[in-house]
Order: sequence, then structure tokens, then C-alpha cells
Amino acid sequence: MAADIERLLTAYVEAQLNVRAVAELPADLSTPVNLPIIHIEEVPGPGWSIPTVEVCDVDVDVYQVGRQASRELAEQARALVMGMAGLVFEDRLTVVSKVETARKPTLLPYDDSEIRRMGGSYRFHLHSRA
Repeated sequence: MAADIERLLTAYVEAQLNVRAVAELPADLSTPVNLPIIHIEEVPGPGWSIPTVEVCDVDVDVYQVGRQASRELAEQARALVMGMAGLVFEDRLTVVSKVETARKPTLLPYDDSEIRRMGGSYRFHLHSRA
């Protein structure tokens, strides 16, 4: 059974960084109550390599007012994600075997000139016990 990497990762990142993490962005990020926010989204990738191992590519985008604040939070998220090897998620069925950086956090386009979007991409190797 495939792990719901977005659900597992948003809960973990939010708990560890004490910043709202979501798989679905709110419609209006310009409302101050919505920032900072971390958007976690699985993107197309290789999928299963063998029946109990799944490889997932995930984008982790930080939205924050100010370039430096956005970069700092993106680097905190990167450090957290890169340290997840060996982690057993709360579902007790999914273990992170390895995490690789596919793209380090960089400034990405966003329509609002006040809000900065800093995003990185990571490849998760997951082992399922189910």
C-alpha cells in the first residue's frame, strides 16, 4: 500500500517547526494570518521500485513576507527533511529509508510582490511495513 506522503509529511513538518504546513494552499495568502505557511506537494516521480519500497518526489515551498525570512524557514525545512532518514511515521507502517535533495531551496516566482516563495524538492525513499 502506498504511503500518503503529503499527509504524513505535513503533520510532521508542522509539529517539528511549529509552522502551518498544508498540502492545499489557501485561496488568499495575502491575509497575514495565513503566513508563514509551508506547502508540501508530491510531484510526479518514479513511484514503486519494489513492492514494499516507494520513491516519492516532494516539493516543499515556503511562503513568507520577506526574502530573508523565507530563505531561513526554507533552510529549516530542508534541514528537518534531510534528517528524516530512519524516522518511523506515526502510522507505524512507513519508515523513511533515505532522503535526497533534488533541488535546494531557491527563490521561485509568485504573483504577490510582498510574499516570497522559496522552494526545494526532495526525493524520499520509503519502506512500507504493510
